[in-house]
Amino acid sequence: WKLHWGDGQDIQVDPTDWRTIYTTSENGGFRRYDVLTYRSEGGAPGEDNVTNWGAVIGNDTTRWAVRFNWSAPLVMSPNDPRVVYLGGNYLFRTTDGGRSWTIISPDLSTRDPQKIVTGRSGGITPDNTGAEEHGTATSIAESSVKPGVIWVGTDDGNVQVTRDGGRSWTNVRAGVPGVPSGTWVGRVEASHFDAGTAYVTF
Repeated sequence: WKLHWGDGQDIQVDPTDWRTIYTTSENGGFRRYDVLTYRSEGGAPGEDNVTNWGAVIGNDTTRWAVRFNWSAPLVMSPNDPRVVYLGGNYLFRTTDGGRSWTIISPDLSTRDPQKIVTGRSGGITPDNTGAEEHGTATSIAESSVKPGVIWVGTDDGNVQVTRDGGRSWTNVRAGVPGVPSGTWVGRVEASHFDAGTAYVTF
């Protein structure tokens, strides 16, 4: 049973409504499905459906102003199933099933100019799908102990955390010893017992 086109990535099922499923495809593609009617709606966050796009992105019309990893992370809040997060170089939040989004972070990547240039692919022919996007979120985890504590890992080595639902962010990557800077973050998992602890794989 196919829920999404292309290379399906993450799936989240609404625990309060068995008919509602959220899915992503490559590069932050987003859909909301009704499994009874097979109706699908939604799309990746963009200028037309992000409420604070102008305030955050401004007039930056460059190709790399907003970037999504090939496997952009999609996570439902463990505290409120109406809240769904989608990670690009910014963290996006929806509370209405993807009809509208809000950016709740600054650019969480290193913004390394050599890594965010698109279409060059290190000198080889670029893939036609945008799989070379870099400087993006790879993992999101909200604390189930304390709502509003959200951890984000990026493909260029950052580990960012907000303790106030996105109003302020701290890069805690320097607190992880023994891992070279710039190392891809594979997974961040918020502790189920301590709001100040997360587990990270690189």
